[in-house]
Order: sequence, then C-alpha cells, then structure tokens
Amino acid sequence: MTRRTAVPTSTYRLHLTHAFTLHDAAALVPHLHAIGVDWVYASPIQEVPAGATHGYHVVDPDRVNPELGGEEGLAALRAAVDAHDMGLVLDIVPNHMAASPDNPWWADLLARGPASPHARTFDVDFDAGPLVLPVLGTSVEQAIADGDLRVEDGMLVHHELRLPLAPDTDIDAPVEQVLAQQHYALHEWQHGEQILNWRRFFAVNELAGLRVEEPQVFDAVHATILRWVDEGTVDGLRIDHIDGLRDPAGYLETLRDRIGEDRWLVVEKIVESGELLPPGWPVDGTTGYEVNAALQSWLTDPSGHQALRRAFAQQTGVPLGTRARLARSKLAAMDELFVAEVDRIVALLLPISGGRSEAMLRRGVRYLTAHLHGYRTYVGPEGEPSESDRSAIGAAARAADEAGAPEAVPVAGLLLGDEGRPALLRWQQLTGPAAAKGFEDRLLFRDVALSGLCEVGADAALLDAVWSPDTVTDFLTTRAVRSPLAGTTTSTHDTKRSEDVRARLTALAEVPDAFVDLFEAVSVGSAADAVDGHARWLLLQTVLATRDLEPGEDPAAHRERLVDSTRKALREAALHTTHRDPNEPYEDAVFAWLDTLLADGPASTQIDALVERIAVPAACTSLAQVLLKIAAPGVPDVYRGCETWDGSLTDPDNRRPLDVGRLEKLRDRAETLDPEELRDTWQDGAVKALVTQRALRARRDLSAVFLSTRCETPRVDGTAADHVAALRRTASTDGPLGVPEPGTLPSVVALATRLPLALADGGWPIGEVWDDTVVHVGDVGRVTDVLTDRSLPVVDGRVRLSDAFAILPVALLECM
Repeated sequence: MTRRTAVPTSTYRLHLTHAFTLHDAAALVPHLHAIGVDWVYASPIQEVPAGATHGYHVVDPDRVNPELGGEEGLAALRAAVDAHDMGLVLDIVPNHMAASPDNPWWADLLARGPASPHARTFDVDFDAGPLVLPVLGTSVEQAIADGDLRVEDGMLVHHELRLPLAPDTDIDAPVEQVLAQQHYALHEWQHGEQILNWRRFFAVNELAGLRVEEPQVFDAVHATILRWVDEGTVDGLRIDHIDGLRDPAGYLETLRDRIGEDRWLVVEKIVESGELLPPGWPVDGTTGYEVNAALQSWLTDPSGHQALRRAFAQQTGVPLGTRARLARSKLAAMDELFVAEVDRIVALLLPISGGRSEAMLRRGVRYLTAHLHGYRTYVGPEGEPSESDRSAIGAAARAADEAGAPEAVPVAGLLLGDEGRPALLRWQQLTGPAAAKGFEDRLLFRDVALSGLCEVGADAALLDAVWSPDTVTDFLTTRAVRSPLAGTTTSTHDTKRSEDVRARLTALAEVPDAFVDLFEAVSVGSAADAVDGHARWLLLQTVLATRDLEPGEDPAAHRERLVDSTRKALREAALHTTHRDPNEPYEDAVFAWLDTLLADGPASTQIDALVERIAVPAACTSLAQVLLKIAAPGVPDVYRGCETWDGSLTDPDNRRPLDVGRLEKLRDRAETLDPEELRDTWQDGAVKALVTQRALRARRDLSAVFLSTRCETPRVDGTAADHVAALRRTASTDGPLGVPEPGTLPSVVALATRLPLALADGGWPIGEVWDDTVVHVGDVGRVTDVLTDRSLPVVDGRVRLSDAFAILPVALLECM
C-alpha cells in the first residue's frame, strides 16, 4: 500500500450558497478546528446560474461563483485552512454542465450547431437532426399564436428563456421561418423528452452530459480545478456521479495521473450489498453512502422492522417485497423518463442485430436494464469485458428471461460482442439513471414501512430485511483492509432524512405496535378518508421524527418544511401525484390531514405521547451513529450542522442557512459542562456536540489507529450483550500511514448502545441496566473513556459496561 502523507482524518461538508459563502466558510474554520475536524469539504464552487443553491449545474468551469465570493473568497478559505493546519477537499462535477443559455459553451452550441467548437463537448447526436429542446408547455404553433414565442433583441424569446440564434438567421422573417434556420428544435417538454438526441443527467432537462472521455473536453472542464490542485489551493477531490461517465476507469486514471498519487480522491458511487468498486480504480474509495446503510441496519430492531412491514402492507395496500418490485419500478422509470435513451441504444444495435426488429430490441434493452443487479457495469472502450461484467450482464439476461422477456438474452449477446461495444458503452450510461429513478426516487418513497431505512446507499434487499450485526461487522472489517481511506457518512446533501430524523424512526422499530395503534387512532374522520394509507403512514412517521427535534423551531416553519418535503415525497412515489403531472387537489387533502395532526387536539396529544416515549432512545441512537461513524474504517464526514441535532428532510431542506452562533454556543457548552449535565439537558444538542468533538479530536490525535487496516469486533459477554455495537481499532504496519511499531500506540474500542428502548424502557440506558455485561479489552494496563475523561477499572482484561456507560450510552475507550 502506498504510504500517504496528506490525507484527512475527518471532513466537514459545507454547502455553499449566496447565503453561506466562501468567506462565511473561512470564518467557520476556527470552529471546525476546535471540534476536531481535519479537512473542510466544500460543495462545488464553480459558477452556476445566479441564485442557484445546489452548485451542480456549472456554467463556467474556469470561474469561482461570484455569489460565493469568487477567487477572493476561495483565497480567504485557503488562508483560514492553512492557519489551522487543515486541508480542503472539493466536490467536482465532470459528468454534466448546465443546459442553459447562461452557459457560454451551451449557448455557442445552440447558435452554431455542429460547427461549434463545443459540438464535441456535449454528448449530442447531430446526425439525428437538430438538437431537441423540450422547453415548451404547448405546441410550437400554439406558443406562436399566443405570442409566447417571438424574436426580440436578436434572441428567440419564450417567457424568461432567451435562446441565441444562428449567425445567419433572418430575424425579420416570421417566427416559423426563424425556427427552421436554427440548429435546435423546440418541442413540448413531455413529447420532446421522448425524442431527445442528447444525454442528460438522469432526467433533468437543465443538465447536459459531457464527453469528458475526450482529452480536449477533459482538459477544458478540469483546467482550473487542476490549477487549484497544482497550486495547493485544493488538497483532494470528490468526484460527483462517476457512474454517468462513458469510461469511469479511463477518466480516473487520467485524473490520478494529473493530480498525483498522494492526493485524496473519492467517488460518489452507490454500491449494493456485496458489491465492490471495480479493481484497479486509482481512488481511495467511495464517499461512504453504503456505510450509512450498514450502521442503520446495525442499530435497527429486525423483528420490529418486520412487524412494521406487515402492518404497512395491511394498512396501505402496498405489497411486501421491495426487491421483487425493483425491476418493474425500473421499467416504469424507463417508460416515463428514458424513452429517448433506450431508442438511442436500439439504433446502435439495429445494424448488427441480424434482422431483429426494433420492438424486439427495445424490449430486450428495457428488461436487461431492469434486471441488472447494481447500478452499472464497467466495460471500457477497448479490451475484453471483465468476468464480473460478463457475469452481471448474463445474470440480468437470465433474470429477464425468467420474468418473461427472452429478448434480453440476444440483446446481452449483442452488447458483449465486438460490434456491440458502442451500444454497450451507451447502455452503461442508462442503467445508473434507471436504477436511481426506479429505486432511489420511487421505491424509497413508496416502501416506507420504516422510512428511516429508505436512504441513499441502501439497496432493495435491505428494505426487505436489515443486515445482521455479523454482516455489518464483516463488512466494516473488509472495508478497513480494502479501503481504509474511503469516505464514511451518515448525513449528506443527498440524504432524504438527516441522521437524527432517522434515529427517531429507528426507535419506532422497537415499538411497532404503539406506532400502528397511533396510526389507526389518527386515521379516522373525513380528512383522513381523503388521503390514502401510504401518505398517512409516511406523513405520520415524518411528524414523529421531526416533532420538537430542533430546539425552538417555530411551529409554522416546521409545518412548511413538512409540507415541502411531503409534496416532493408523494410526487416521487408517483402513486397519486407526480412531478410531471401534479395532482394538487390530492396534495391539498394530504396537507389538510397534516393540519389535523399538528393542531391542538387528541391526535396531537397522542403524537406527543409517543414522541416522549421514543425521544431519549432516539437520542441514544443518534449518539451511537456518530460514534460508530467516527470509529469505523474510512474518513468520517460531518454534514453541515450535524454536530448537533438536525431535523432536515430531503433537499432543499438540508440546504437551509447554517446557524453558526448556535453551533459555537453548543461547542462551548460541551467544553465547559460536565457530561452528566449535558446528558440531562440533552434536548439542546450539546451532548451530541460533546460526543462529536471528543471523538473527532481522538481520531485526529490517533490517526494511525483510526486510518489503519485493522478493525475488529471485541468480545462482549453478559445478559445485555445484544444491546452493544462495538468496534476495536488498532494501528497496523500495512496501513496508509505506515506505522513501524503499532504496538506502541493504544488500541481504541468504540461502544454504542443498540435497541436502547427495550433495555431501559425509554430512559437512558446507563449504569446498572447493563448488569453483568462486559467487553473484553485484552491485556492492558489502563483504560480511559475519551468521551467523559474517566479512567475505568479493568479486571481480567474486561471492562464492565455499567462502568463504561455510567454517564453516556456511548463510550470511546483508549486502551494502553
């Protein structure tokens, strides 16, 4: 293993917007250093359209977004980072740019078509005709008749959209003739999506795919990013949506060659159960969504989860079996969103198909895509497909055949043949979006029996049955060996619910009967009758998970967040309303029922009673997630504001302004108050700040231990052994930091309470509730709990958990 000298021990993800700029980030750096964070992790900083808040639709890759503070703001952040001996990792977006006239590259493409120097920058098939722009709400003829489409100031204007015209356009001609002279063609958005001749990011018409596999495009997209790396402004990179690229391996090899072997490099990649990154990728690993799924499993009561699944199916009519329904959901996503993408693959297959019909090929492509396990395969432009890729495609073909689509078998053969490589490369860019839209953006909002499990990084099998503790620890042990520097996370800009919201939901698995009783009690009356069981179940869980979670939140603001997130969730689930065809009367009925839950009355009283019962156990689970994430193999990330309680729901809720004053106040409380007092006043979130900052500091001080290739499960004995999640980390000679004498460093044992409600009946699971339970720490002379700064007695190599958990339901033991 290559010895590394500049890698983070932890990161802190900042979401930068016009309301939280690079200058604000620089001002926050002292706080981050104080809580033990090692590197700042910044969302994309290149210029995007004015007022945008997510940063993933770049319009100028060579310019720091002026709304973020521009180059001056970046310099200020770098100076602050250097002053505290920290690092900076940057999120970059090589797959796509904004499909907007604000983007000069895209605007030039629109104006000049195939003659544009950017004709090869974007993934456009001009052989199929003018570039299709699905931007109209009506037909072209109707838009012209209504005066909504006209030439004005040398531009083609449609409401707020202003499109450039070809240089030789006769602007005095009728609009119909002006349109005929362009290198693009306007269409109704719903129809136009089905005939697109360019690649998007997923199904987003505002994001155009890049041909970053071409050297000149790579150079143009990365010129400024590489300058920042070369100058030392940026220390590491996080690559967004690696699965979208035509040749991920080739891209990463080029990038690694340009940034050097020592730079920290991770990729945003969903890996399903048992799936590994392709061998040979020159990266440190994924960003860690799969670790979140593993920790969620470890802390969830499996029997309670199954009870909720059965009740959910009975109460809502949504059938059991997420995995069994996945292929159908992918098919629905393709038929609604990716018709054009499927047709482009069929067009490439048709000349080599031996006379097979378009209809047969289309069915084969659709079903092969639907039955592929995972998000994609990784066959490159040249060379033989790997055995694992052949196996995955073959398995998908057999599964499709068994599902009644034998057409997938010959299509798989064509894709794997020498002549089928262009179609295969295009197909590999479809399978990820189909999986994401069919699973992440549909089933994860439909199969919400225990909605906290419905998260990016989970797979369909996990929603059917959570992993066993042994499976989780085996996964973490393997990850330590294979990817000791990969990312680890529990909340991100992509998560549908924050880690603390999910912890509340995890608690429901310990009281499934109480939740079902509450569901039935509040599902009466005319307001409830107008809403289906799925929406009521999902919304009730969301109310329980967020009620009084953020101290002092205004009830009106809480309701607004619930409305916005529920609207998005229902449209993603696509049962009664969708983004493409919103059913606003139904949505209004859902929100009217929400008001019956929030208003003073019997429903609100019953909700408060269940919240009170699960609140402390949920807080215990939140602390467990934090500690296990920090102790687990990899580089843990703290998402902005999550060093204390965070009640964020799906984006854009998780991009709300950061209350820096509150974070600093809680940090100070965690520094000055006794841990027992912080526990007793846990509602303000300072106890989470305590666990976060003391564990992060330990990790920074003992980097060779936490970044090693060794992760084990210490033996736990006693009546409450099943209520412990435990990890032991020790330094290793073969780790990325290359410690020559690991025995001179302490080992660290992380202990966290799982299933706390059953152990302590809603109270804090501390002290004598642990009875005779002990953890084996080995032949050590001294054990200190880093979180509470206490020395613990060791008898025959064992520590009593009643001692370890005397104050908090988590402990981080330093053993010498």
